[in-house]
Amino acid sequence: MLVVDQENLQDSNKKKRASKPKVRSGCITCKARRVKCDEGKPSCARCTSTNRQCEGYQPSTIIPQATRALLPKALSPGLAVEFSAEPQALEFFFLKTAPQLAGFFGEAFFQGSVLQRSLTEPAIRQAIGAIGFLHERTATGRLSKSKDVSFSDSNLHLRLYNRSIRSILKASSGPDKLSLVATASVLFACFEVFHGNRKTAETHIRSGISLLNSWRDKTKRIKGPWGRRYPSSESRFMETQVAPLLSLFNLNIMEPCNGGRAQFMLNPVSNGRLCLANKFEGLEETRNAFLDMLAAATGNSEIKCEKKRAADIKVFMLSSTGQSAMENWSASIDDMACRNSHSWGKKEQQSANALYLIKLSAQLSTIAYQAQTECHWDKYYEDYKELIRLCEVIVSDYEESGDDFSRTMNIDCGLIFALHAGAWKCRWPKLRQHSLDLLLRIPKREWFFESKHFHQIFTRIKEKEEEHMSLPLHSETDETSLPPEHVRIHNFMVEAQPNTFKGCPAYAVSFWSKPNGLDSPWHCSTEIMYLESTQAVEADIPFNLLGPKISMTLQH
Repeated sequence: MLVVDQENLQDSNKKKRASKPKVRSGCITCKARRVKCDEGKPSCARCTSTNRQCEGYQPSTIIPQATRALLPKALSPGLAVEFSAEPQALEFFFLKTAPQLAGFFGEAFFQGSVLQRSLTEPAIRQAIGAIGFLHERTATGRLSKSKDVSFSDSNLHLRLYNRSIRSILKASSGPDKLSLVATASVLFACFEVFHGNRKTAETHIRSGISLLNSWRDKTKRIKGPWGRRYPSSESRFMETQVAPLLSLFNLNIMEPCNGGRAQFMLNPVSNGRLCLANKFEGLEETRNAFLDMLAAATGNSEIKCEKKRAADIKVFMLSSTGQSAMENWSASIDDMACRNSHSWGKKEQQSANALYLIKLSAQLSTIAYQAQTECHWDKYYEDYKELIRLCEVIVSDYEESGDDFSRTMNIDCGLIFALHAGAWKCRWPKLRQHSLDLLLRIPKREWFFESKHFHQIFTRIKEKEEEHMSLPLHSETDETSLPPEHVRIHNFMVEAQPNTFKGCPAYAVSFWSKPNGLDSPWHCSTEIMYLESTQAVEADIPFNLLGPKISMTLQH
């Protein structure tokens, strides 16, 4: 049985401090506390000595200028760039790619540690140059416009990527290079996500997890909850920056069955007990507790769930153990926000919005396994409103950046997953249409999925359900007129076809319903749809992320 131990780790009573001027330098934690920071990297001694989680450093406001003009000069001796387009690729990574990869919870790694290591480690510089060049190429669908980019540089991303791998292979034998190799594993996986190669990305994540597990076996594993106390800066870096990203990739790109997903947890596990804090101190700790719960739900973890490892998230989410864990986690979010929200700035509030969206999406996902009818989803009107509000806030923050590059890729917050509920299961017309509109405004890619594909499929589901309602042509749908049960689409399945139309690949999309009553056999109608992509890199075939995949053996 999965037992969540919430340890009551209380800091010593803190004396009230007099108000001090705003701290303009140092780590995020010290600035929030208004104390002087020693600016140690990757974590400052001020935080580690008081058992606080060092939230890392905000990127300097001079980074754009430094990247454009000073970065090649700042490299250590022997690290001069080898290709004419490489400085531009590095600049693109720091200005556009790193913020997208960082998302709400990865800033310390992508915009802090990676930047620092790129100035001294050729493997890291080559890896981020490869990612930056590939990102620009896939986002625009063309090569860089720079006149300095020669034909020989057209495959710069592959040349830099291969050189980085060779550099890492040479360095991997050194015991002091473990953090370097772990960093590279994450970056290589990012490269393959942009390249659309799921299998190769899986290989890098599996390698990174194996490396980190081996490192854990050789070092003293902390028994307390994630993010609290670590014996060294290397330990803190590996556990608070690298490990959460490996967990995130493991859960999102590795198949949960046939041994595909690695056994990997962030919080310690003792005798089948997941050790979480009684009170979460911050947003990252709260999010990472959820990642561990999700890892437990998919079964290939160290956690036992009701006498056996859960092979399906349904077993966990519908079990008393799973429901209790989710309720406790949800309550912990509210408690953490109540204690900390008064000190949050814009960045922290954005992260909190993402966390609340994760919470609400997880709660709605359980309905996919509980609901006996499609009309059951109509009970959650207020939840849909809140979900769409959170999505709107998050998307509006993306749009503030003012360019398409900032909405190319999302690996941090499951917007497509969340909008399954709003654009499909929510049949309230205005809310549903708002959700469909959001699918065209969110980042174009989420991991290996194309958001536009889901927009096309959910739009077609909406059309099919409304067609059977016998509404007058071009009439506005009454907000209170919801599709009856017998016309609702319960599930869909997509299969690739060999033909294309104007460059768009064809897919056979099957829609499953119960037109003759819930006790009748499934009815399936199949249509050929041409699903457009926004990038040259091929996306994964879309499927129902909200609930169980429909069986291929179901009778038409």
